[in-house]
Amino acid sequence: MKKFLFISLIILFCIYYISNPQFVSESCRIGVMLWFEQIFPILFIFTIFTNLLLESGILYNVSQKQLVLIVYFLGCIFGFPIGAKLTADFGSKNLIDKKYYEFLSAVSNHFSLPFIIAYTIINQLNMASCTLKILFCLYAPSAIAMIVFAIIKRDISSVNTACNDHKNKKTAPGFKLDTQIIDAGIINGFETMIKLCAYIVLFSVISRIPLQSADCDNMFLYIIFASLEATNGIHNICSLPVTSFLKSSVCIGILSFGGLSCILQTRSMFSDQRFKILKYVMFKFILTSASIFSFIFIM
Repeated sequence: MKKFLFISLIILFCIYYISNPQFVSESCRIGVMLWFEQIFPILFIFTIFTNLLLESGILYNVSQKQLVLIVYFLGCIFGFPIGAKLTADFGSKNLIDKKYYEFLSAVSNHFSLPFIIAYTIINQLNMASCTLKILFCLYAPSAIAMIVFAIIKRDISSVNTACNDHKNKKTAPGFKLDTQIIDAGIINGFETMIKLCAYIVLFSVISRIPLQSADCDNMFLYIIFASLEATNGIHNICSLPVTSFLKSSVCIGILSFGGLSCILQTRSMFSDQRFKILKYVMFKFILTSASIFSFIFIM
């Protein structure tokens, strides 16, 4: 069944490309530029930097709770998919327990502040006066979740230290940094970037399909396509002739959930590790619901 569905989708995409070559090419160009301007400059450097930290052995004396907080704050500040990437990298070295993969990725996977403020709030929604309220609605649920997590898992540091002390004494000889580590970081960075570029381009094409129907104002259809890829989805939603409150509520949901493209990109960060994608989606759905309800209540 899966094979038949996959082949059918490939055939449909080929037919669509043949019948709309110019539109597909333009959508691909937009996807590549989005990747090049928004993702590559930040994440590529972070990938190399993270690899240097991991392979040099400098993080072996840092507690798991401290690493969890580092992942959360860096994910919130610099944006998706920094949180998932750091979680996967730290987990690969047993610095973060693998059972926290889905939760930590969910709470730390936010869009970057420039994207939220400049692109969405100011440029698309034209609601600069409500910036602080919108940011509160987006970040408060994940912040509360982290606080609850820290309270419930108060023994996380001691448990992690006890598990890793013996291992680290054998496997962490001390600080080490050479050209092989730097080269590995660069190669790993490019591999990650190519994966993300492929996902962004693919979903850029799919999410822009409604733009071909200039007279189509079906809100439900736009929400479906917006749930695939956020950047084009937000633009499409904001172009609809509906109330500002409805546009804002939908955009809050899109920004919090991230879309199918973000989900698959997150999964790709854990390509060789155990990652329960349904569990991750469940966490994101809970956080998204909390963001939407808080926005409705505040506004």
